[in-house]
Amino acid sequence: MSTLYADLRWTGSVAAMAAALAALGHPEYADEGAPHDPRVAAFGPVETRKVAGRALSFALIRVAEGTELPAPAGIFLEPGSVSEAVTGVFADIPRTLTIRQFLLGMAADGIITEAEALAAASTGAVPGFVQEVFSALPAGASFPAELTWRAMIEVDRDNPLLTLLGAGRGMTEADMDQAFMRWGAL
Repeated sequence: MSTLYADLRWTGSVAAMAAALAALGHPEYADEGAPHDPRVAAFGPVETRKVAGRALSFALIRVAEGTELPAPAGIFLEPGSVSEAVTGVFADIPRTLTIRQFLLGMAADGIITEAEALAAASTGAVPGFVQEVFSALPAGASFPAELTWRAMIEVDRDNPLLTLLGAGRGMTEADMDQAFMRWGAL
């Protein structure tokens, strides 16, 4: 019988990613002779890109399916992976916000301006910060991201765009969960 695997996609600051990968025993980040975390079956590529003026690292980590490997502090675990949210620890976090709640929350937290929120609500315009994040995506990924933004009427907590936007602001999964709880009350 063959082993099934899950690929965890981590996003975070360069420093946070280096520390997280070193702790797992990644050969390029850990001290020589450091133990390899037995939960990790393999390490995929690690990329660093500029997003909204900040350098962010993106890493792929392969684990046996069903293995829990929580993202450490400062690291985003992209949706669809093993995470505390999936196991129900964050049951009080709304799973969906209206676009109104989402834009009000982003404006209230200073992520976008009130004028950008109004333009996004009325025309689907992409605020400056959001456009910076989209522009930093690999070739072929910016258009689908922008189209998704312009067509949204609801925002799911598991939407991969939230991972990108949160990472662009230096927000952790917990930060995004807290924001979703605040914004859900608007």
